Amino acid sequence: MQVLKEQVREAILAAALEQFSAGGYKRTSMRAIARAAQITPGNIYAYFPSKELLFHTLIQPLSDEVRRLCALDFPSGAAVTLDSAINEMLDVFLRHSGEFLLLINDDSNPYSMQTRQELCAVVSQRIAEHLHTDAPSAQHDPLFAYALAEAMLQGLQTIIKDSGGDIQRLHGLVSEFMRLLFSGLPVSPRGTV
Repeated sequence: MQVLKEQVREAILAAALEQFSAGGYKRTSMRAIARAAQITPGNIYAYFPSKELLFHTLIQPLSDEVRRLCALDFPSGAAVTLDSAINEMLDVFLRHSGEFLLLINDDSNPYSMQTRQELCAVVSQRIAEHLHTDAPSAQHDPLFAYALAEAMLQGLQTIIKDSGGDIQRLHGLVSEFMRLLFSGLPVSPRGTV
């Protein structure tokens, strides 16, 4: 029986991100991923029995982090201000930018579409919770919050994809984008989001 090694597993995940990003989910084969990870095609199945499970494993950390952000569960334990929320979000998207772009860009995979819809639902729920109570009635419609969530994901996609890897530029663009996008959201009496 083969002993699974974390180093091989990580090489498979890195190769999968590269291959899925280059060819999309449908056109990427487990054989191509194995070749890119420098393992045999049969060996990849010892780690990931299916392409769907491999994709799910690749995307899950980003999905978990977005849910954590939406719950405003920040490791620092500090008060959640717009600035701290932006910094936390930037940290997550910088660590998972490849997965985020894959999730947003690849419509060939039903799992990708489903995960994107789930993330939009989580983000829109958080947005809806913070809309002004005296806001126009259109802002009370769940579709309004969902549209803001879609705009946020689309905007982040564009910024991450086109910022040229310049971290300072990325931070500035995301900060300004989030301030403008959420300028209509209330701030609690403690100055938190």
